[in-house]
Amino acid sequence: MKCELCELDYNNNDINFHHLIPKSYHNNKRILKKYDREFLNKNGINLCIGCHNKLHSCIEEKDMAFEYNTLEKLLKIEEISLWKEWKIKHPNFNSTYNRMTLKKRKK
Repeated sequence: MKCELCELDYNNNDINFHHLIPKSYHNNKRILKKYDREFLNKNGINLCIGCHNKLHSCIEEKDMAFEYNTLEKLLKIEEISLWKEWKIKHPNFNSTYNRMTLKKRKK
């Protein structure tokens, strides 16, 4: 199975489903005005462990829910695009420990 962020192939056990609108926001009134529950539950991308951890380490859930809720929008974040470039060069890195020394994205 392919990670939709770094586009590398992994075993199914190494891939997680990432909700583009975090589950903690599925009951938010603003979100529910725009999306139905079926969409919220199915709208997501398959990510390797490293990419999934990277997203959650540099983007707050509120920003994911309201601002960065598509793969295209995520890839416009400099830290994420730099991570993707680094990850492609280091395909065997898939640890929960984040070796990247990039600064957290400033708001």
